[in-house]
Amino acid sequence: NERILGEEMIADQNQLSTEEQVELRLRTEKLRDCLDMLSDGERELIQALFYDNLSERELSRKTGFHNMTIHNRKVRILKKLKKLMEK
Repeated sequence: NERILGEEMIADQNQLSTEEQVELRLRTEKLRDCLDMLSDGERELIQALFYDNLSERELSRKTGFHNMTIHNRKVRILKKLKKLMEK
């Protein structure tokens, strides 16, 4: 299982202060740990929408799931991630 990193999505880290870089690194590690707590299906949906930049409609066509199913799953997974991040 390939880990979702997300660091390539962050603006130039060299423009951040040392404190901001450390804080960003800690948040990134926490997010990675939380993503690892998701089921494979949940992680795949997040990967497709946020890292592969597929739209909900594109993912719907690709998977055969109804667009609203994709949307509702995304909302539920993001709520779950938020709770995990707050722990």
